[in-house]
Amino acid sequence: MLAMKKILIAVLLAFISNTVYANICEQQQKIVEKNIKSLLPKVVGLSVAVYTLGKGACYFNYGTVRKHSKIKSSNQTICNLASLTKVFTRIILSVYAEKHWLNLYSPVKANLPAGYRLTPQEQTVTYQQLATFTGGFYYSEPPGFNLYNPPSQSQFVKSVSRLIPEKPIPGVKNLPSLRQYSNVSIGLLGQILMHIAAEKTGVRYPFTPLGYSSWVQRFLTNKIAMQTIAVHPKGNYSGLYRYSEKTKRISPQKAAPWFSGDGAAASLSSNSLNLVKFIHANLCATYPNQYNCSQYPSYLLSAMKRAQQVEHYRPKGSLKDSTIYVLNSHYKLLKIYKPYLAQALAWVLSPRKHILWKSGSSVGSSTWLGISPSKGMGVVILANTRVKDEVKFAGLNMLANMK
Repeated sequence: MLAMKKILIAVLLAFISNTVYANICEQQQKIVEKNIKSLLPKVVGLSVAVYTLGKGACYFNYGTVRKHSKIKSSNQTICNLASLTKVFTRIILSVYAEKHWLNLYSPVKANLPAGYRLTPQEQTVTYQQLATFTGGFYYSEPPGFNLYNPPSQSQFVKSVSRLIPEKPIPGVKNLPSLRQYSNVSIGLLGQILMHIAAEKTGVRYPFTPLGYSSWVQRFLTNKIAMQTIAVHPKGNYSGLYRYSEKTKRISPQKAAPWFSGDGAAASLSSNSLNLVKFIHANLCATYPNQYNCSQYPSYLLSAMKRAQQVEHYRPKGSLKDSTIYVLNSHYKLLKIYKPYLAQALAWVLSPRKHILWKSGSSVGSSTWLGISPSKGMGVVILANTRVKDEVKFAGLNMLANMK
């Protein structure tokens, strides 16, 4: 009789728990669908995941894996993460700093891979500057870049080695150069970090899809039981499409070849099921002793926490000037503590909404990932169609309105 009572109580508790979970997902679904209503006609497939500490994840999937396919999008559909890749690379930079393998504010010139020769203007570029796009590197890709016929590694090295950074920010001396969002900046950073890993561990990581994937797995994703890849696999991989605002049509896109120069900036692929694990780990940086966060190494949580902080820039050689500058959304340095948007080491920070986020856009995908440590929540959106900024705005509004 006692055993039967225990079984009944366990069943009742499970029923109550499942009912509460279903209610949470139902409430979240209303917010999700309100914010993707205008987006759905423009994409072939869309996967959304909302994760809440202590409650779990709710998944919302729409459309299909490919156009004219009967296979529906799911939390296991693999999508190119595009620039969400940069978050992974920059968190590993923070891991290196936590391990005392480097100083974020030291010049990178001492750890350049073979072949690189920096110009005099580049000699002072630091790890922080490469990570936050303030090293003066040109926008996105090398000059004359062809997406479907990218430069070889040797050509990329030559391009970087003769680069002269953009002009400094007007009116501010000895600060980082004018901020330029740059795949090259993160691509070079990734190669430097992989080179340092080889020197520290004796394991060489070539600048190839397998080399980059192995490096990310060793220093980050294996620690959180997450799967990522840096190649386009067969199977449950999402198709690539682009929506044209002009013609109002969705057209298929050809996958671009691997380019070593932005491998660390835009090459990873994963799905919402695995990205929920990434969200959980990053939220654990704020709650290390709760929510099953003790499973992660303490140094990793410290590194993630560091990567979430607003980056500060002080004028060099000016002890009298104690002003701390931060970067805002217009890539200008401001003398204010809480700007509308600011640059963290691995994320963009929206202080007013308490959201850390990153968006991505590739030849055939649009992505967004955001966390709110104060709410203990995170949202990921993976679309297999390239659209303008709608995925980013949908993600920001979703997370801002979630409870």
